[in-house]
Amino acid sequence: MIDLLDGVPWRLARTDAGSILDPADLPADLEWLDAVLPGTVASALGDTDCAPDEHDWWYATTVPTGEYPEVRLTFGGIATRAQIWVDGVHRRTVTSMFVPETVDLTGCGPTVTIAVHVESLAAHLKTRRPRGRWRSSMIAAQGLRHERTTMLGRAPVYGPVPVPVGPWRPVSMVPMSSPRGVGLSTTVRGTDGIVTVRAELDSPSSTRILIGDSVFELGTVDRIDTTLTLPDVELWWPHTHGRPRTYRVALDVNGVEYPLGDIGFRTVVLDRSGGGAQLVVNGSPIFCRGGTWTPLDPVRLWSSEQDLRAALVQLQSAGVNMVRVVGTMVYEQAEFWSLCAELGIMVWQDVMLGTVDPPTDEVYTAAVARELHAFADIVCANPALMVVSGGSETQQQPTMLGLAAEDQRMDMLDTIVPDFLADRLPDVAYVTSSPSSSTGELHTHVGY
Repeated sequence: MIDLLDGVPWRLARTDAGSILDPADLPADLEWLDAVLPGTVASALGDTDCAPDEHDWWYATTVPTGEYPEVRLTFGGIATRAQIWVDGVHRRTVTSMFVPETVDLTGCGPTVTIAVHVESLAAHLKTRRPRGRWRSSMIAAQGLRHERTTMLGRAPVYGPVPVPVGPWRPVSMVPMSSPRGVGLSTTVRGTDGIVTVRAELDSPSSTRILIGDSVFELGTVDRIDTTLTLPDVELWWPHTHGRPRTYRVALDVNGVEYPLGDIGFRTVVLDRSGGGAQLVVNGSPIFCRGGTWTPLDPVRLWSSEQDLRAALVQLQSAGVNMVRVVGTMVYEQAEFWSLCAELGIMVWQDVMLGTVDPPTDEVYTAAVARELHAFADIVCANPALMVVSGGSETQQQPTMLGLAAEDQRMDMLDTIVPDFLADRLPDVAYVTSSPSSSTGELHTHVGY
């Protein structure tokens, strides 16, 4: 796939919070630094003692468009509040670091100029907003409950790690003809593997789907919404119990192949009977051995596939068959998920809800919904994902503060997240948070 931003240099500059709102007003003598994307302000500065939340930051570049007058510009994630400008025109407002933003550009000239204005989060936190039902003991700035951002760097428990600010996920610019809205899902029916593929094309095109060694001809279409059957499919197993079999999937559109990643087939049940929690994969009880996963590079928040592979192979060699992505940090990059599937390492994924009381307003709820859809776009049909948890210590915090059960109920955990999973990730187990109870008793116990 052609990415016009591949190898294009980016620049970074700092301004006082709220002092400049339009890239046209940036002074000519502003000091610019080189920046590598994906990355953060701290990784560009090489200074882990800086305070990125206190300032505004500008990222800028100019991209040659060549023979492509229509392109799709995608930011995989910008931390945390930002404005996207293209050729001096404001195109998008960013309010969550966990949600990708895509801008379709038509009638492009020979070059496109991109500017990203990352706003001071400290300035936003000075705005008065409703308080939660309890105070989080993890963070000092309680206003963070309204922000869709990480606690990494903002909670003293993680030590002197700088807060992530900037385009921490990849930025791409591809020709508009590339497939969009791609979605995959798998299920097991008897001995058959069932694959559902969805995608949108910009014009009617000769299309086929490649799954492993199988080829499925679709003819000339501009929209894909099809269910395919792979007979006598080989199941995926955690490496401690069998072979982690995966199948490569790609779309062939007018002779151009677009990789869609790897999929796998397995069944998952989390047996909560008897007050316990027994994970059952493909009908077999699994003893889970592992621990929590933290970003390999907590400053840049991006690692090469080579580094990720080395770390995960080391875990695999040690007998680890499950890792937990904690809900106070960040969702992992796509390469992490592909490697876990390949290596047979199961994943327990927390939603990025920590010890705060999640707001119930429509804006916040919609932001979390978009975040969950973005997560599902990465992990759908990935066999490594076993369990999704509503958050990290999200229910434990009010329990330890002594709130009665009826005063600590959260629609986010009881309704919104499980309803989403039933729709997008129906073959994944769900628990309301880590830790949590299954029968309504206290979510954690003290005094024993």
